[in-house]
Amino acid sequence: MMLLVAVSLATILAVTTFAVNTCYLELSRTELRLAVDACAKAGVVELGETQSDLKATARAREIGALNTVAGRPFVMLDILKGTYRNTSTGGHEFIPYTDSRFNGTVNALYVTGPDSETGLGKGTRTTLMSNLKFGMFMTSCAIRADHDVTLVLDRSGSMAWDLSNTEYSYPNGSSGPRSRLQAYFSPPHPSASRWASVRSAVNTFRQTLSRTPDNVRVGLVSYSSNFTFGACVSTRVSTDLALTSNLGLLLGKIDAIGAKPIIGDTNIAAGLQAAIDQVSKGRTTATKTIILFSDGRRTEGSDPVALAEAGRKMNIITHTIAFSSQADQTLMRAIATAGGGKYVFATSASELDDAFRKIAECIPSMLIHGLQ
Repeated sequence: MMLLVAVSLATILAVTTFAVNTCYLELSRTELRLAVDACAKAGVVELGETQSDLKATARAREIGALNTVAGRPFVMLDILKGTYRNTSTGGHEFIPYTDSRFNGTVNALYVTGPDSETGLGKGTRTTLMSNLKFGMFMTSCAIRADHDVTLVLDRSGSMAWDLSNTEYSYPNGSSGPRSRLQAYFSPPHPSASRWASVRSAVNTFRQTLSRTPDNVRVGLVSYSSNFTFGACVSTRVSTDLALTSNLGLLLGKIDAIGAKPIIGDTNIAAGLQAAIDQVSKGRTTATKTIILFSDGRRTEGSDPVALAEAGRKMNIITHTIAFSSQADQTLMRAIATAGGGKYVFATSASELDDAFRKIAECIPSMLIHGLQ
């Protein structure tokens, strides 16, 4: 009987030790998972705020040092910057900046978390109730969804026309019908002009973006041609709003343009080039997008399709919106194709609202972290 009790006790002790150690191992794995995730998340937030690799790495290590694994300090082994993208098969892929496929956008940090105080190889820990050693190795990838977007608006003379899709047809003034000359050198109608429609559509665009969780900055460029007639002056292109996270500033800038006569021809390439210049100097963590709007045909300037192609090589996506039956649909579609973006055609104010909404919905991307 004593022998049986001794064997039973030894068996029970062994099973208990195994069970406790198994739970201890799982707890340690959970602690390691939390540690590497915390490092990755903290690093990518710091990267987005400061645009500094060194500060991002330092922040990740600082947060990692606040964690313990199996009762001992956690030490992050490595952190690697790169870009994160969806694959054609529906999976996910991290591409380090040293890879030839890296596209220049740093929007992800990949943390390697072998639980090792020496930082060499896979870490080891002693189990709770024995001298056995165990090793653990985990990774985490955190992605920051930043977007720099430039709106490029046509402010040529046709933007003061009405919504009838008829050339040189203007809304009536406050005192009734006006001659073409009077209408041309007057500010666009505040509610019945094409300019009023694009203002409303940009407001829809702004509201759509404001509902996303992503970090979005928007800038504004407008284009026409160099033209002067008395006190009325039009410049070929202007950068009306620097990239900003305050989307409410958009409407004020559009109102300021519409408070004066909108005159001149259509230099699409000038507007597109100014937008490329703006977003290319944006955040390294941001995907870069241009939304090009026009209601007419190119009357001067270089080839905008070639510019869109050049922008695409710089990882800038160009979407286009053509408005009214006078718009050059063939050209606007070609620009979107060359720029890797979406093309939308609209003939009414409601369709224009939908067009800007559709483009806005193309911009946000999902934030993913804790990727093994």
